[in-house]
Amino acid sequence: MSMARSSSLLVAFSAIFFLSLSAAFAHQTEQAEQASEVRPETGEVEQLFSISAEDLAHHLGAVEHGEEPSSQILRELRDEIGDYIDEHTAVIADDEHCELIETDFVGLPAADGRVHYHQKWQCPPRPREVAFENRIMIDSAGGYRHMGRIQVGEAIHPTVFDTRFPTYAVYPDIDEEPSQAESAQPRFVWQGLLHILFGFDHILFILALLFAVRRFWSLVVVVTAFTVGHSLTLALSALDIWTISPRIIEPLIALSILYVAAKNIVSGGDWRHVWSLALAFGLIHGFGFSYILRGDLPLPADQAIWALLAFNLGVEIGHLAVVAVAFPLVYWLRSNKEKLFSGVNRWINAAIVGAALYWMIDRIFFW
Repeated sequence: MSMARSSSLLVAFSAIFFLSLSAAFAHQTEQAEQASEVRPETGEVEQLFSISAEDLAHHLGAVEHGEEPSSQILRELRDEIGDYIDEHTAVIADDEHCELIETDFVGLPAADGRVHYHQKWQCPPRPREVAFENRIMIDSAGGYRHMGRIQVGEAIHPTVFDTRFPTYAVYPDIDEEPSQAESAQPRFVWQGLLHILFGFDHILFILALLFAVRRFWSLVVVVTAFTVGHSLTLALSALDIWTISPRIIEPLIALSILYVAAKNIVSGGDWRHVWSLALAFGLIHGFGFSYILRGDLPLPADQAIWALLAFNLGVEIGHLAVVAVAFPLVYWLRSNKEKLFSGVNRWINAAIVGAALYWMIDRIFFW
């Protein structure tokens, strides 16, 4: 097999791999949200769901993927949408299902292209545990994700409902002390992992770094340097000690990818002090990792440090997964197929340069 053909096959394989990852959540066009409030004294629970009308209509078979449902279609689907949401949600207090006593839509069709659906549940007064279940569209191909906010008194518990974690429990304190919630650590590990596996810019940065690593111990040093860098700024930003606007950081992330990939092309993947760039650029990427914790998935007030550590652990697991898959192949090519490695290095990093250049322009001028 010729070097050019081998290089082309590897490039094609990489493209298919990344496109398949992006397709996994491609059907979720917008962020879905669930806002819940528990009133422990009366046992009342109110919820408001905000979900893409396109996603719901597509899931129910009324429109094709990418087709926006008309107002008439949504009106015709009104009862079906309501029944579907009711059947795929539940509130459970002290192991007993609560009664759904009221439902209504908030402006269907809504002007923002979303379905806003309100529920009111009646649970036994003064429950010790209230569990929420949300399985809306999570059984669809690729799953679905809902960003949740559960309020109990003055305490607000952020969470995520998805295929891996469709339920979440809170523990109202009937003596009017701050309510507690189930451990956030498993969820934040999972979200950190997803953040990497579907954060293609970070994956491409790691991949570009691997082309500059010649030995296993160099890999250990580079991975450690990147970990130290991003862990520091992730913590500083997520804990609101020091942060930088994403309008600055996101173009810099793209620039870091562009720089490493271009340097690989120019040097043939043979350059020194890779660890120092990994450390410096890790500081930039850490701010990027923090934005989900400052926006969509804020750290729970009562578990902030543990949730932050869990999220960072998930990020590291994602990084190591990419390294475990890509580095053996890159190392084998470098050690055994020098000419083939040269071609693969050039083609793969050229593709990474193109992607990074697109991201940088988009983030500077069209953010």
